[in-house]
Amino acid sequence: MYVCWRLLCPARLAAVREQFFASHHLSFLERQLIAFTLFTTPMDTRTASSCWAGGAGGRFHADDNHRLTLAAVAADTFYRRPMLDEFAARAATGLRPGASIVEVGCGAGGNLLYLRECLAGHDFRFLGFDINEEVISSNRQQQRDDMAFAVRDCFTTEIAVPGDLGLIFCAVLMYAQEQDIERLLLGVIGNCPGRILLGLSEPVLDPDAARALPHNNLALAHGYRRILRRLGFRELCASLRREGDKPSRIYHAVFELLR
Repeated sequence: MYVCWRLLCPARLAAVREQFFASHHLSFLERQLIAFTLFTTPMDTRTASSCWAGGAGGRFHADDNHRLTLAAVAADTFYRRPMLDEFAARAATGLRPGASIVEVGCGAGGNLLYLRECLAGHDFRFLGFDINEEVISSNRQQQRDDMAFAVRDCFTTEIAVPGDLGLIFCAVLMYAQEQDIERLLLGVIGNCPGRILLGLSEPVLDPDAARALPHNNLALAHGYRRILRRLGFRELCASLRREGDKPSRIYHAVFELLR
């Protein structure tokens, strides 16, 4: 099986090695079985969501190398902080008191905890949603009067808040199909009456790409700038950062939708 993968699907095999469910704790044969299963499974939003919601997702979030704590986010100046710092600055001046700061796919909550520190004194409420029950349960001790975490699949249930909304995505939209991303954002636009500030840190090949391109076994590199502009969002700032010799780059951007 391994020889077949090396000869026929080397890119797929390399991608599986990088995926969260190709854990170091799995045996060689288990990895090959996962690779074969993924190769024969339709790559859609529901498939990716089921992986993140299950035991593999729980193991990923519990791993010390992957658990997204406040300390991890504060030390990360490549994947998250470029967007989070800009988002915090824009939220501080652009969102009214009482606004909700929501993260879809919050994991262990490090991004929200970091924003809460940056935006102390602004009377914002912080909400973290994730589809993995284990990681949300581990976040309960971090709940405060102004911060809460809940299990929710935001691709199947709508987000609705009163007043202004700050919404962030970090390596989450890459696991959804474009039509599901658009449906999620249209629901946000329809259910949130105030100003919407949106921040994202996602891998791209081209932020204006006309169609999604495969990024790895379950993920896609979308044309986020194209999608958001079509929905009426205006890009406030953006940067692209390349990671080593990978063809994709991390797209850090903050958008707004004014009413």
